Amino acid sequence: MLPAKTLRFAAMALALSFCGTLHAAESFVARITALEGGEIRLEATAPLPPWAKDGAVVQALGWESRIVNTDGQNLALEVDPVRLLRFKTGNEVTILEVGGPPVQACS
Repeated sequence: MLPAKTLRFAAMALALSFCGTLHAAESFVARITALEGGEIRLEATAPLPPWAKDGAVVQALGWESRIVNTDGQNLALEVDPVRLLRFKTGNEVTILEVGGPPVQACS
């Protein structure tokens, strides 16, 4: 049998491993409206969240990209022109916030 002190230490270490700061990531859905040069132009299905602004880094289309332009519910993502060949106008895309605000996992 292990000493009580060792068991308390193990229990505390286990509890701390489950507690910590997580990042809440928000997302929204947009439809591809144009594929031009090094940009994919999209139209969001709802108003853009506050974090979706020019310069923001997002996860979309299977990789991280930067928002280069926003206008109302429209936005443009910076993309390698070779990757444009994979997509078609009209496709829906889920855009995920990268590095969202921290949320405390345990209270």
